[in-house]
Amino acid sequence: WRMGCRQSSAPTGAPVPCPPGEGHQGVVVSSPCPSIDTATTSATASPAVELQGGSADWHPIINTGPAFAQSVGLVKAGGLRELCAPWPRRQEVPNEYLLLPKPNDLVVAVSHGWPYQAHPDPFGRKREHVLALIDEAVRVHNPPGSTAAFFDFCSVT
Repeated sequence: WRMGCRQSSAPTGAPVPCPPGEGHQGVVVSSPCPSIDTATTSATASPAVELQGGSADWHPIINTGPAFAQSVGLVKAGGLRELCAPWPRRQEVPNEYLLLPKPNDLVVAVSHGWPYQAHPDPFGRKREHVLALIDEAVRVHNPPGSTAAFFDFCSVT
């Protein structure tokens, strides 16, 4: 995927400045994570989510309604560490990085400002801060299950 300016002669994945007047605050990022296998991403392999079991089998956030699990992908906290920076948009997050949380899982929501219109963190500068905050939430809450994060760019289709 490409964001920012429409044309670039830079190598794939290299940030380059936009020409003046493009309105993208000087950033282009292309192919943010060449190691992602698009055959396993949610954009190409997202069948309707069928929740097995009753509401007691799922985290309360999943029980808000069937549309939630189909339109929002909660990213495994460990998956955020493994995804390269800049983090990919939801459609490019491989399904194995997503988690449908159970009652004992911790769900963390990250809210932050976007300094750029097309990507919240094109240079990966917020990555370590976000990961540190998630680590702190895990330390404080000590969940008996897994931890998943709602991070807007990686979570919403």
